[in-house]
Amino acid sequence: MKAIIILVILSMLFISACNKVKINNPTADENNFMNIPQANFSYHIEYGETPKLLLINTSTEYESVEWYFIDGMKSNERIIERTLYPTNEYSVKLTATNSLGSHEVTKLISLQQGSTPSTVNILDNVAWYYYGNKCTPFTLNIYLDDAYKGYDNYLWNFDDISSGSNISTLPEPSHTYSNSGIYHVELTITDSLGAQVYIGTEDIMINEVPEAEFYATPEVSSILDANIEFYDQSTPVSSWDWYFGDGTSSQEQNPNHTYLSVDTFQVVLVSTTSSGCFDYVGHTIEIKY
Repeated sequence: MKAIIILVILSMLFISACNKVKINNPTADENNFMNIPQANFSYHIEYGETPKLLLINTSTEYESVEWYFIDGMKSNERIIERTLYPTNEYSVKLTATNSLGSHEVTKLISLQQGSTPSTVNILDNVAWYYYGNKCTPFTLNIYLDDAYKGYDNYLWNFDDISSGSNISTLPEPSHTYSNSGIYHVELTITDSLGAQVYIGTEDIMINEVPEAEFYATPEVSSILDANIEFYDQSTPVSSWDWYFGDGTSSQEQNPNHTYLSVDTFQVVLVSTTSSGCFDYVGHTIEIKY
């Protein structure tokens, strides 16, 4: 019985550390308490050497919000897009505030999937490696294994003539692919006598980033008939994340949504391909009396 009580107490402490409520009026009744902001957010990640993180505020009953990031950055925007430095985990806190008080939520976002490199082998040995899920524009940063460093001559062919920088003689170059497709990346290493130490080709598929778009009907409506139909126009995608601006969401391709209050709502659609590349777009819905 004591063990159960201790477990319950520890669980309550953990929840309060992640979700904190501050009430400006301590005598507020139950109805007022229900109007205290409820902070929340959703996020999407494009994994890679420098992961791209998209954060969307889904809080309710707020007048203002403040984002706090582990690297000291702050923001009060509804949508935040950040390129991160390599790390396994990333902490984000969002505080929502109105005249009654404030509420904050903290989430620890795992970036471990992007910390595993793609490797290119010679027999059973790694020759070079790179990171990323290869969404356009994709920068290929090449890292040689120690066993293949220190030779006299390196010649890289990135199979990307249209870029204007198709060849490099650096041991560990970088190259940015602006267009999707399969590219045959070739490396030739020679010693001081011109003898080939290594020659090999790696096929790298660069994935297309989708173009997110949608329309809604009607865009302006009365609260008496506030059922809005949303139609996806994104290409090419395999999954959809809708955020309706009132704290609710949907993963249907063409959802309907009924608003319960008079306000102007920013609706955001995040469209994602099967390869994990995403794009987002937002439009406004107005609900009147």
